[in-house]
Amino acid sequence: MSEDIIMQQDGFLRRADAFTRLTPEQDRLFSVRCEVFHVPAGVLLNEGKNNEKSAFFSLTGYLRAMASLVPGKEVYIDTFPSGLLLGALASIDTERHVLRVMTETDAQVVRVPQDVLLDILAANHDVCLQILQMMAVRLHLTATHLCELSNLDVRHRLYNALLRLSRMDPANPRVRLICPPLTHTDLADHVGARRETVSREMSRLIQSNIIEKTSRAITIRQPYELTRLMAQVFKT
Repeated sequence: MSEDIIMQQDGFLRRADAFTRLTPEQDRLFSVRCEVFHVPAGVLLNEGKNNEKSAFFSLTGYLRAMASLVPGKEVYIDTFPSGLLLGALASIDTERHVLRVMTETDAQVVRVPQDVLLDILAANHDVCLQILQMMAVRLHLTATHLCELSNLDVRHRLYNALLRLSRMDPANPRVRLICPPLTHTDLADHVGARRETVSREMSRLIQSNIIEKTSRAITIRQPYELTRLMAQVFKT
């Protein structure tokens, strides 16, 4: 019996942030209605009629969220580690959404079909509230991002993006990591700037030993210095 089939029988949905309040029995019942599959890096997940209204999370690996503003052009939004649900809004809403979900790395992905997610929301009030709270947090982050685009210059938008997109290094809490690392094009899309402008500022941060960039991660060696530079904006 394959590992994926065993997981479906035992239940795996509670490994996602949005479904931790499912009962063990609900986890088993709804897990068998979902799909688990292994996907290489760089594959769009929510393309096609069966997938565009589905939600996704990874059991291993990273997923990337992008906005498709015009055909053939996706703008980077964020990278999500395993266990974070993407696409729930598209499952609930009747409108077509611009969100695109792609595997950032090789990943083991769970697809939660639209009808399954709606049945979960109807069956468990706590999960429904949990997903609403998750959406509220992401809406707040979106509003903050829009304020940054309107009120900060490119340099300070980049500083804030590096802090927001990074996570504490478990091996060294004094530094933060963006892993896997973003390209300068992705960062430029995220902060609404030209790639050349972001490249120059990233080079300056590297030369100042504030950040370090390798093939595995962007390491923010001095997050307190980025925070200090951000605070100066509001003193001028």
